[in-house]
Amino acid sequence: PTLRVVGHSLLLYTVSAEPIRYFKMLGPTYNSVSNFSLSLIWALYAAFTMTAGIIRKLRGERIFATFLFGVVTLKVFIYDSAQLSELYRILSFISLGVILLVISFLFYRYKDRIKHFLTES
Repeated sequence: PTLRVVGHSLLLYTVSAEPIRYFKMLGPTYNSVSNFSLSLIWALYAAFTMTAGIIRKLRGERIFATFLFGVVTLKVFIYDSAQLSELYRILSFISLGVILLVISFLFYRYKDRIKHFLTES
């Protein structure tokens, strides 16, 4: 499980490095776009990891994805909202809201299966 977390962290770092490098090359005016793209990439990665963890019945992936969703949520509310311009702040909150609504709908619909997944060893 520890090796999987390290692997996911390295992959997430690798996927995040390219947009950061690209937007730094464009200049400081694209800093808010860079923050928005990172939040979106991390949220999509967490959704993919959660889906893979549910399908393959891997508890570690589900826990990592839940933790990453929490990190993305805190990043958007604490860091991104202070740094973003109004348009990107709105887009960031809308995308986060849509992702959280989809997750809550899926959780409510499959709560019995999720409870079974969480309690299995």
